[in-house]
Amino acid sequence: MLRELMMRVIVRFLGSIADSIGKKEERFELDEKACLRDLVAVLAEKYRIFEGAEESALSKGLIFIVNGRSIYLLKGMETDLTEGTRITIIPAYAGG
Repeated sequence: MLRELMMRVIVRFLGSIADSIGKKEERFELDEKACLRDLVAVLAEKYRIFEGAEESALSKGLIFIVNGRSIYLLKGMETDLTEGTRITIIPAYAGG
């Protein structure tokens, strides 16, 4: 029997997102070939706020930062994840 290789990533939630889900950080275990879209699908299953974000994060008012870089400077939702990747999710809007 073959065992799927897994990796762990760390997701940090900021602002109203952290308030909405009740935590600032969570760890997830994903298939070793997962990309950001796969992680967001897992988030959407667990938290309603992420439903539909795997197709269009900005339309959901979300900004994703992977290891300190905007996903728009990487491969968008197809950005590859690796063991220990840190993803920060922030609301796209700010009051003032």
